[in-house]
Amino acid sequence: MAALLCYALGFISGIIFLNLDPYRKMPEIRFHAWQSILFCVAWFVISLIDKAVVFTFFYFWPVSWLIKLALLAVWLILLVKAYNGEKLRLPIIGDIAEQKAAQ
Repeated sequence: MAALLCYALGFISGIIFLNLDPYRKMPEIRFHAWQSILFCVAWFVISLIDKAVVFTFFYFWPVSWLIKLALLAVWLILLVKAYNGEKLRLPIIGDIAEQKAAQ
């Protein structure tokens, strides 16, 4: 359940679980917390780029909605996998989160 809660409020809950005493020593929870933080940062960067492209080329707005739906789907999948006790490593973010969790 703690792994699920790491993703619940995005980077905020990730930071909280990195600082809560019983959980900050658990590598599995640290991984999910770091992956949550990094995923939120990536989502923010992708959203900024997306907004700039749509502002410049308005006819890309359908692609923008697909990107938003894809990001939402990934977040929901992360929530479900974490709740089921599975560890889904996102391509680049998961590797960085794994390194950070091991520190």
